[in-house]
Amino acid sequence: MNHNAHTSAQPVPPMDVQELHQIVAASASQDPSVMMAASTRLKDALKIPGTLNELHTIAANRDIPLPIRQLCMLQCKNEMPTQWRQRKSILPEQKDVIRQRCIVFLDEPDETIAQCNEVIVGKIARSDFPNQWSSLLSEIMTRIQYGFTEREKQLDTPDAVTTLYLTRSIRVLQAVLKEFTASKMPLGANTMGQIMEHVHEPIAQRYIQAVQRVIARLNPATISSPRTLEDMKLCRLLLKCVTIMAVWVWQSTNTARKEITQRFEPWVVSAIESSVVDFQTICEARHSLAVNFAASGQGDRAVSDAVAGLSALIRTLGKFFRRLQQLSASRFVGLQATNTLVMYYWGKVVQSINESAPTVDSPLAVYPLRFLVQGMVLFKDNLAQWSHKKDLGAPQFLNPSVIQEAVTFLVTKFMPLKEKDLQEWMADPEEFVNVEDQDDIQWQFQIRPCAERVLMTFSSQFSTVTNPLLINAFNKVNEQSPAGLSAILEKEAVYTAIGRCSHRLKDDLNLAQWLDIAMNEVKEPSQDYLILKRRIAWMLGRWMIEGSLPPKDPRVWEILVVLLSDSSVQGSEVVRLTAATSIMHSVKAITVTPDAFAAYLSPILSQLLQLLDSVDSFESKRKITDCLNAVIEASERQIMPFVDLITSPLPELWNESGREIMLKQSIVHTVQALVTALGDQSAPLASIIVPIVQQCLSPEFIVQMDEDGMKLWLAALRATNTLQGVNGQTGLVDLFPLAIHTLRTNKDLLGKMSDIMESYFLLGATQLAQLYSAPLMEAFREAVSDAMVVLNQKDLLDALELFFQLADVQSYAEALHTSQLFAWLLKNVCDDKMDTLMLTTHIHIFARIAVGGPPQFVQLIAATAQATGAPETTLWEGVLDQWWRRFDNMHEPRYRKLAAMGMAALVSTARPEVLERLPTEIFNLWTDVFGELREELLLRADKENSESETTVILYWDTPTTAFYKETEDTAEYERRKATFDHDIVRTTLLARYVGQALEAAQQQVGVQAMQAVLAKADPTVFQSIQNDVFKGGLNA
Repeated sequence: MNHNAHTSAQPVPPMDVQELHQIVAASASQDPSVMMAASTRLKDALKIPGTLNELHTIAANRDIPLPIRQLCMLQCKNEMPTQWRQRKSILPEQKDVIRQRCIVFLDEPDETIAQCNEVIVGKIARSDFPNQWSSLLSEIMTRIQYGFTEREKQLDTPDAVTTLYLTRSIRVLQAVLKEFTASKMPLGANTMGQIMEHVHEPIAQRYIQAVQRVIARLNPATISSPRTLEDMKLCRLLLKCVTIMAVWVWQSTNTARKEITQRFEPWVVSAIESSVVDFQTICEARHSLAVNFAASGQGDRAVSDAVAGLSALIRTLGKFFRRLQQLSASRFVGLQATNTLVMYYWGKVVQSINESAPTVDSPLAVYPLRFLVQGMVLFKDNLAQWSHKKDLGAPQFLNPSVIQEAVTFLVTKFMPLKEKDLQEWMADPEEFVNVEDQDDIQWQFQIRPCAERVLMTFSSQFSTVTNPLLINAFNKVNEQSPAGLSAILEKEAVYTAIGRCSHRLKDDLNLAQWLDIAMNEVKEPSQDYLILKRRIAWMLGRWMIEGSLPPKDPRVWEILVVLLSDSSVQGSEVVRLTAATSIMHSVKAITVTPDAFAAYLSPILSQLLQLLDSVDSFESKRKITDCLNAVIEASERQIMPFVDLITSPLPELWNESGREIMLKQSIVHTVQALVTALGDQSAPLASIIVPIVQQCLSPEFIVQMDEDGMKLWLAALRATNTLQGVNGQTGLVDLFPLAIHTLRTNKDLLGKMSDIMESYFLLGATQLAQLYSAPLMEAFREAVSDAMVVLNQKDLLDALELFFQLADVQSYAEALHTSQLFAWLLKNVCDDKMDTLMLTTHIHIFARIAVGGPPQFVQLIAATAQATGAPETTLWEGVLDQWWRRFDNMHEPRYRKLAAMGMAALVSTARPEVLERLPTEIFNLWTDVFGELREELLLRADKENSESETTVILYWDTPTTAFYKETEDTAEYERRKATFDHDIVRTTLLARYVGQALEAAQQQVGVQAMQAVLAKADPTVFQSIQNDVFKGGLNA
């Protein structure tokens, strides 16, 4: 007896400690070859149990060189979260040691190691607290409380070790809080509730004390003290812990966690109110320091550090307020303290204007850019909640005069382009446009786009005050031409304001008159006028989308063409790129038809292509290509005269684009847009389609571009009427070998490939079968028989059925056998293990083959029997059994008729297995279909004789929607319709077809034998068959 048969696998021995030290040391080597080889060994070593524990040990040993310790800790940070739950990787006793060692790292001097430890503690706590690591919070809080106590004893010269210890402990607590507040599971919420009970009050109290200490030390005597800076840093760390807890409670108010968090809600409100007071105090103190610092020439490093530290603390508080507002703007605006906060913020924004302070993105600025943007963002979202009704929360002092002043400030001070903007424009026009196009993102970080959003909110919420003011400003700046750069900048800002609020202003603006003004402005040769030209292009695009301008007004298109063509001065690329984008928006407008811009199509296309050639960045080229695509799609057949103009630069552009996938995808969409626009006239495009599809599906690009290539391929097949190339050039037929290869090798694309195959079959099934039947049948057999493609099997079988319907049976019969595809189909039918739908589709296929060539079907079964060694009779019985079984699962009348015709074709072969079932199953099958046909004839007659307007739906004449596969408005739709209309199932009289089959069988077996078979039939059924088939009883 073998006693080792059930012995479990031997455990993997632990990594040799000395060897691991050598590997780690080599991994930190400066020699690349040594480092890479050791890194590979270290990766393998991490799979061995105990390795992580030993790496953690090395990281904790401060006698080991720092680079090695850092490397070990980084590996622990990356691997420990995933391996912690795996018992084999880290043993329970090792976990205990690691948890205690994590606490030891709380006085770690190296920042990298400390940050890794924070991540590790947070991840382990998420898994182990409170069950396996119940002491975690008490250990952290004890160290925090001890650190503050010791620090308070040390007066103005705190011990650096104590401060480090305290800083590390608070940051670890922050990491733990982040992990649990991120949990969406009920268990995580319950645990977070327990953590809150334990830490929220002591941490909040420590934060209050820290804030008070910071505020108390903001005076000339103590501001330069190192302790002051440390107090600011500790205060900010504590604030982050407080905000994490407060935000978690705030966002849980209306969720399933409410029962856990509601007891903390009063604390959160109190924390918000006190934070607002602290915020204002700190802001005022910082402002005074910053003003004095700026006046002193900015030479005192200690003061600059203090100003920067206060800026960081203010920014953290601002992020807290913003997060609360994002989570629930209605609750945020419902607190009196936050309304006071927002108006304080806005006051600072106004103050920065009145003092003409530069808005610099620096923590040392008197009014830091981020501070002002933060305030404007908060103000904007509160505006969206306020209205004129006082009971809905709008501050009472937000009266019309205040609103007018705010709108004026926004338009005249924040929205005009600054010198820095103009420098960036001239330095890199393309990058300037790219940044400006991101205003949907930039408004939360940049003051100019943020001011625009605030103005839009004013226009929405306080339209009766704001909009007349804007309209007056618009009329005023258009009274005369601007003189000088400052006047141009002012006018551009007003145009921006009008464009941003155009939806609410369009009914009150005289845009027809303005178009004449804009026409004159776009023709100005001055370089300064580029600023206005860009904004005019932008405005036209917005107004066309909103339907504010008549789409057939020639001035609109003439202005856009002028702007698109303007390359006279340096920096005009910005204007041209903006005009291109506006043209894209304009042609996409719902009200725009191809006739609206037909007269300008030629210059638009030629200028877009010139611009495409002149720009340098791939991002700009992609944008222009997208504009070109929009014009092509909107032009429809009017694009036909310009096809050569558009396609000629595409090959070079494709090659230049290299690995710029987004640009390549846009080029593919250009060709696809041309295909769609040209429809059945798109055959000449095959010469460019073929290489593009081949590249999209090449190993280099298939991962990112397979879908784009497949869509183009399918669109081209559905649009054209021929597979052949034009004038001897490449045709779509040249892609068919790639289709076969893809079908065989790429299981991810089988869904699309079934559609592509059907499109090919509809264009020339017999031709393709004559050229490619062997590889085609092999590819289908490999694809459809793969167990991993169950989801696509039905589509592939449907494609096969269409092929067998359209192709001549002699062109594919041999390949169907040699590829073993028929044998696979036959085995499925005989085994009867597939689901009903799949087996029914098998019978559809067999019926198509049988109708197409009865002798070939018989030969296929005989050849399969010989190849597999199965008795031929057994195969026939399996087919006939399944045929009868699946007939009842066929719901579409045409498929039931197909099954009847296919069975008649088998009867014509006089196979004994078939004739044996003729008087029973086969007669019954035919009788059912004859009855359905008779019912159809009666319905048709009733429809013709009826005076009623009611339409009778004849299901025999109605293909399913799925049959057309969304090919409407393409040439393939007509091919599918013709395929359905001319299907032998529809065009053949079944009664006559059955009669011919019976006669063919009788000729083979003789009259006497045939009569003996028929004599076994039920007399009534036989009489019905005789009447329908031989006596003209059924003409269908």
